[in-house]
Amino acid sequence: NARYRHYIYAPSGVLLTLRTTAFVERDEGFGLTQAFDVDKVLDDARLLRISNSLRWSEDTDGVRGRVRPALYQAIDHRRAMRYEAFVRGETDGTEPDLYGIAVTHRRSAWRDWLFFELGVELFWAYGPLPADRCSTCVGAAVGFEILFGEGYDRMLRRDALRLPSDDEPGET
Repeated sequence: NARYRHYIYAPSGVLLTLRTTAFVERDEGFGLTQAFDVDKVLDDARLLRISNSLRWSEDTDGVRGRVRPALYQAIDHRRAMRYEAFVRGETDGTEPDLYGIAVTHRRSAWRDWLFFELGVELFWAYGPLPADRCSTCVGAAVGFEILFGEGYDRMLRRDALRLPSDDEPGET
């Protein structure tokens, strides 16, 4: 695949990110995805992100779309939460085929550059096949991320100075 990314910085803490991706995949054939995110800094510990994407491929009936508003909350320099909702569907005349809510806890462990995530979601799926349908289902996710590079090291040190530590009581 090939991807182009463009950032637009707007006044008052708003960032618009545009991503265009052209791809060829075995399951979907040739396709194109246009994604755009709007980030708004609410305060030092919270960020609101609205993620949108439109995808066309040889396999889709029309255009597949996804919308995901999310609130990110920094608890301290080692822990954060993400609260999100999501809706996905195609422009083939049917209702959205997936929607739900999710909560994710993210924490650095052992090192400032190693992160673990634990998440849980509640969702509803209405796919064309019986195996793609689910009414009021629960999902769980476990993940990890490793940050590399001096830029991340500087960012982590800067954020650690701005947010309360594990030992200090935080604001509620």
